[in-house]
Amino acid sequence: MAPTSDLEGCADAHQRMAEVLDRLVADGADPIAASALPGWTVGHVLTHLARQADGVRAMAEGAAAGEERPMYASAEARDADIDAGAGRPLAELVDDVTTAAVALDAAWAALDETAWGGDGLTLRGPFPLRVMPSFRWREVEVHLTDLGLPQFTPADWSPAYVAWDTEARRATLVGRGDTIPPEVEAADAWQRLAWLLGRPVDGLPEPLPF
Repeated sequence: MAPTSDLEGCADAHQRMAEVLDRLVADGADPIAASALPGWTVGHVLTHLARQADGVRAMAEGAAAGEERPMYASAEARDADIDAGAGRPLAELVDDVTTAAVALDAAWAALDETAWGGDGLTLRGPFPLRVMPSFRWREVEVHLTDLGLPQFTPADWSPAYVAWDTEARRATLVGRGDTIPPEVEAADAWQRLAWLLGRPVDGLPEPLPF
């Protein structure tokens, strides 16, 4: 069965991402500026978002053909593609990201129920395709904040995303025996999720490993 709510959430995230990236171009953001991710520039983050969309689309197109296709050829190939694309002009980076997102949404829309029951191959091995829209949704919301720019911060995450991923991360942490401090539970919803995702939040304890 198609994961309808996750597909809708991801499509909405793609639309908001396009709007944010248009503002980056209008504001003249610097693609070689450091992002919030160690060792990565803004261009690295944008290239990753584009290539991740391409990889998930390959999995979807494989499922439509009754095949388990890989998301990436290898971890080394993924990293090399990101490094190779990171230094492009901002307008080219933004066009790449938005075009890849549109193509991914179209690939998902073309899948039938049989294809949604298939798997793709991530770097960790076979993975159910029906789970990928939720992971892509997370990638878009979180990596937009990783750009480290004022145009999009964790406070701008969609409420639907915050609700879904908070429960997902809470279940993961509790399942591995971690305890969520009461001050985290009492924080604003987006602050709580940022902490659950391993992001430092002012006024909260050091986050647990993601």
